[in-house]
Amino acid sequence: MPTLDTNILIRHLTADHPVHSPRARAFFQEVDAGGRTARLREAVLVETVHILSSKRLYNLPRQQIADDLSELIRMPGLRLSPKRLYLRAFALYTQHAQLSFVDSLLAAAAEREDGIVISFDVEYRRVSSITRVEP
Repeated sequence: MPTLDTNILIRHLTADHPVHSPRARAFFQEVDAGGRTARLREAVLVETVHILSSKRLYNLPRQQIADDLSELIRMPGLRLSPKRLYLRAFALYTQHAQLSFVDSLLAAAAEREDGIVISFDVEYRRVSSITRVEP
């Protein structure tokens, strides 16, 4: 199964390239219809959030990033496992402005496991479903 690179997601979501953006959009229409499959790796998802939220690049609001990427994650032909983990991470990302997407992803994973994140980052205390402990 082919693996997606970050630039395909960026071109699709931003429509900022006259040639690549329409091709990326057509690709995702096929993925959404179930006619094509592709794998999305966590690293690509994290990099996409970083680029879209960058003040020097796109500076998109968290809610828009979460909505747009959640829509992609839900596509039938897109493989990312477990999808619910990433959707929960986006929910935490929009609920807690002080958490980065990586922190939100760690919190979502901790919720599914033992509920504990080992960190010096005190911002985790705002997520009531997990416990932050220091080493």
